[in-house]
Amino acid sequence: MDFVRPHAGATLIYSPETQAARVWPFGFPRFPSLALDPGNPMIRGPHGHRVDQSDLGMLLRNVRALGKGGVMRIDGAHLVVEGASGRTVAGVHRYRLRFDPATALPVEVSSEDEFGALIESVKMDDLRIDITFPQDFFV
Repeated sequence: MDFVRPHAGATLIYSPETQAARVWPFGFPRFPSLALDPGNPMIRGPHGHRVDQSDLGMLLRNVRALGKGGVMRIDGAHLVVEGASGRTVAGVHRYRLRFDPATALPVEVSSEDEFGALIESVKMDDLRIDITFPQDFFV
């Protein structure tokens, strides 16, 4: 992940194998880098989101759970999934997703609370699939 806010230019990579996150505060691969636990408050979102719970699989499970009993509709280029009245999943009442036609993966996602206030917005404009790292990358 390359961050725009609150730390513009910071890069974070999470390894599910080692369950560790590596952060480059000034961008990859600049010195220094930090190895952090995914629960570390320095890399948790303002609403408690953890990097180890922010993968595409978790997103799609949450979208599916929110859509059960809710409403799904197309709004321009976005799929909007809204929970039933008063229903939230992980604090989210509405997702807006835009999918890449080539991979069918979400490349833009925003989440909103019950009042329509933006919780989080993620844009994956350089999504890469099946990247391999050296074995000692997270050590």
